[in-house]
Amino acid sequence: MGSTMLILWVTQFLVNSIAGTEPTDGQVTMVTLLPMNESYTFSMKRVLPAILIAAEKVCQPGGPLEGRRIEILHADTHCAANEAMNEAITFYINRRPHVLLGPSCEYALAPVARQARYWKLPVITTAAARDFSNLKGSAYKTLTLVWSTLIQLVQGLYTIMERYEWSTTKILYQPDGLENRYCHFAGEALHFELTALGKPTTYFKFEKIGEMLENMVPEIGNDKAKYIT
Repeated sequence: MGSTMLILWVTQFLVNSIAGTEPTDGQVTMVTLLPMNESYTFSMKRVLPAILIAAEKVCQPGGPLEGRRIEILHADTHCAANEAMNEAITFYINRRPHVLLGPSCEYALAPVARQARYWKLPVITTAAARDFSNLKGSAYKTLTLVWSTLIQLVQGLYTIMERYEWSTTKILYQPDGLENRYCHFAGEALHFELTALGKPTTYFKFEKIGEMLENMVPEIGNDKAKYIT
């Protein structure tokens, strides 16, 4: 993701989430909960600089938060649910933040976002799991998604299937493919959502590339293939 787009997103979120708050001392506290591990796309090193730039811009003279001070705190979630929840609770008790940015990992985000609704605390994330979209009105009321969701992936594929009159789908996926088990979440979304839309979907899970190649014929085969013109 380009840094300019991230800055725009963060700036807009700051304005939307903070504009309605009235901190008595004019200071807004923002907590960033992301992994320090740079192997993750949305690691602290990649995201925090954009947040600092956005915070500076919105507080400048003429900016939407002119006159406010933004305090930015951060902690390492290790992309783990227990670490993320512990940091969120600690910050809530000790600093009473106005907004959380992250967690960005699905398993780390879920408990934090569910709890945040009781704190009435806005949460912004790039996590894409289907539950975050489907349960927005109940379990994740204060959660804002700023990245393409897996529901959008399903909608796009469904449109293609309708265009070519495809009726069934076979998903081949590696559970631990990509970071934070993204392929698992993508496969889950495709299976349940396409089936609900009337496109029966089965799946085959493989742990190694060799397993996929060996099972191409029995799992897909000519009977499930179609020539497109």
